[in-house]
Amino acid sequence: MSSSSSNLKTLLLERLVRGEISQEEYDRMVGLIDEHQPVDAVTDPSDPYVSVTGLPTDPGGASSIVGQLQPLTADDRLGKYTLVEKIGVGGMGIVWKARHPIGEGDVVIKVLPPELSRDAVHLEKFRASFEIVRRLNHQFICPIYDLEHDPRVGYYLVMKFLEAETFDVYRRRLINEAGRLRFNRLLKLLEQVAIALDAAHRQKIVHRDIKSSNIMVSPSGEQVWVIDFGLAAEMRSTMALLSKERMESSGTYPYMAPEQWKGQRQTAATDQYALAILTYEMLTGRLPFEGDATVLCRCALEESLPTIPKVPDSVNDALTRATSKEPDARFQTCREFVRALVTENQKRPKSNHSKEPTDPEEQYQLGLKYYEGVEVPQDYEKAVYWFQKA
Repeated sequence: MSSSSSNLKTLLLERLVRGEISQEEYDRMVGLIDEHQPVDAVTDPSDPYVSVTGLPTDPGGASSIVGQLQPLTADDRLGKYTLVEKIGVGGMGIVWKARHPIGEGDVVIKVLPPELSRDAVHLEKFRASFEIVRRLNHQFICPIYDLEHDPRVGYYLVMKFLEAETFDVYRRRLINEAGRLRFNRLLKLLEQVAIALDAAHRQKIVHRDIKSSNIMVSPSGEQVWVIDFGLAAEMRSTMALLSKERMESSGTYPYMAPEQWKGQRQTAATDQYALAILTYEMLTGRLPFEGDATVLCRCALEESLPTIPKVPDSVNDALTRATSKEPDARFQTCREFVRALVTENQKRPKSNHSKEPTDPEEQYQLGLKYYEGVEVPQDYEKAVYWFQKA
C-alpha cells in the first residue's frame, strides 16, 4: 500500500472516530482507495440538501494554511483590486482588505491555499460550491462576488467588506459599555440570522457551521450578516484529503448537533441546533457544554441543555426543543424557534394598568420604559407586548 493511500485511510479513520462520517461511508471510500479510484466527496447523491461543507472549520486556521506562491504586500493589485491591509488568517487562507478601482466600495479578498490550484478534481468541487453560495442573494447574508485566479498566488475569493464585528465581540463590547445585552436587541439580531438561514434552507443549502464568529453585527446593532456560508468548511475538507496534516477543528465542536457527531445526514434542523447553542451563549456569556471532543460528543448525544435561570419559561422551552436529539422534533424553521422564545401568553401579560393605551406612540413609550429599566419577567413580558402591539 502506498504512503498516500495510507495517509488517506488514516484521515478517514480519524473522521470516523470523530463521528464526521458513517461506517458505510468509511467502508465505501476505503474500497475506492484500494481499487485506486478517485475518492469523491462524502455526500449522498439523493440528499436534497446541497453539501457545501465537510470538516468543521478551525476558528484560527493558521495551522492548515500553506504558504502562498508569492508574498503579497499592501498596494499590490489582484485583478482589478488594490490591496489595502492584511486583516487576518482564516480557515481558507490569508485575508486582505482591498479597494475597488472605481469606488464601488471596499472588499475582502481571501487568498486560497495553493494546493487547491494543483488538484483539478477538488478545484472543480470548490467552484461548484462557490456557485451555489453565490446564489444566496439576501440582505442578511454577506455577498460573495468572485472566485478569481492570479498566477502569483493562485485562486482567491472576493466578498463584500463589512464594517462590523463578530457576534461574540459585539456582545462583549455591549456588556462592557452598558452592563448587559438587552433581550429585545438580542431577539432582533437572532431573528435576522434565522431569516437568513431559512432563506438558504428554502434553496436546500445548509450552512453547517453556525457560531458566534460566523455572524457579523453592525456597530449600531441594527444589522447582521451570516458569513462563510459553507466555503471555509469545504476548503478544510479538501485540504484534509490533499494534506498529510490532521486538521484541528475543536472550535466548532460545541455547536455540533447529534447528527453531525454521528455522521448522519444534515439538514436545516442542524443549523437550527447550532442557532440555539448560539442563543444560549449570547444569553449567558458561555457555552452550555465545555470540554474536549469526547466530552462534547457525549453531551450532545446524551445530555439535556442546562436551564438558564431568571428567564421566562418560554426561553428554556424553546432552547430545549431546538436542541432535541432527533432533528424531526425541532421547530419547522429557524424563525419559528426565535419567535418561540416569546410565547403568545407572554405577549399578552396580565397588566396592572386600569386602562390600556390605544395610541401606538403611547404603547411604544410604555414598552420602551419597561425595556430600558426593568428586567424582571413580568415587566419584560409587558415590554414585549407593547412593542409588538405598537
